[in-house]
Amino acid sequence: MKKFIYIFGIILLNLFAFGAIFKVMHWPGAGILITVGLGLFALIFLPLAFFNNYRGEGKKQFSLHLSGFICALICISGALFKVQHWPGSGIMLIIGVPLPFLYFLPVYLYHHNKAKEKSVINFLGVMFLMLYISVFSAFLSLSVGKEILNSMVTMYEDFSKTNELYTLKNNMDYLKLESSLPLEKKQKVEKIKTKTIELEKTIESIKIDLIKGTDGINSPAIKGNKIEIGKFSAREESSFTTNFMHGADGASGMAVELKTKIVDYREFLLSILKDNQAKYQNINKLLNTSDITDSNIGEAQKIPWEVQFFQNGTYAIVILTNLECLETRIKMSEAELLSSFK
Repeated sequence: MKKFIYIFGIILLNLFAFGAIFKVMHWPGAGILITVGLGLFALIFLPLAFFNNYRGEGKKQFSLHLSGFICALICISGALFKVQHWPGSGIMLIIGVPLPFLYFLPVYLYHHNKAKEKSVINFLGVMFLMLYISVFSAFLSLSVGKEILNSMVTMYEDFSKTNELYTLKNNMDYLKLESSLPLEKKQKVEKIKTKTIELEKTIESIKIDLIKGTDGINSPAIKGNKIEIGKFSAREESSFTTNFMHGADGASGMAVELKTKIVDYREFLLSILKDNQAKYQNINKLLNTSDITDSNIGEAQKIPWEVQFFQNGTYAIVILTNLECLETRIKMSEAELLSSFK
């Protein structure tokens, strides 16, 4: 039994270690490895270890082992919830961070002083463990400042307001053009409107799926087909975001699909503006999806537009803001094209 527990614990710790590496490198599968590693460690390994020790000589130091079990369970669960951005992590960490010092340490010191044979090595080991817990908790609590995240929310809202204004302006232009243009041009204008709406729906669908994937399907940030970005709580999530936008292989996510649709939309708009070079260039710049040359890498290697615009490891709130910005560019391009019919 004891041998099995040791082996099981080592396996789980290795799973967590690999999960942490995957998390740092923003590789897919990090969430599963961390969840399995820490989850099974807290729910299976700790109870087994406590029960096995209690059956042996643990009865003499029941309070010590119980305090260690409770502190470890709460700390590990809090860490798991924090890493995975699950609700309740804040409360667990508030309780779990000081608990080893307020509960376990006094109990340990009591039993240590009571013991006839005091082990200096064990005492130093526990002290180093407590130091590690404090440092680990400090790093775990580190996150992007609320001011930065709030500024991204504000930026998203600014883009959203701009999009609303452009929507009103463009709709008014559509009404004017539909009543004044000949049939052939009316059909072109109607096609512009249809293609623009289709592309905007694609972007809105991506945003909603991203929010549901990071904040849950019942996220308060989603009201029907509308997004209330201020209620989006999983702003720092990056693992799902990277996998969602770029796929498991880094080239099959929503970013690639979106790029293809933007290219098709841009080419359609430009096909109408062949004789108007100024507007042609403006739209080409607004909807540019060319690869970007990184001077740090060298001219021979280029970064695809989708990788640059939706970088790996980027927070969900940044991706959402970039998508909203992209909608602004689309509406500006739409307005630029409509003005050519006046």
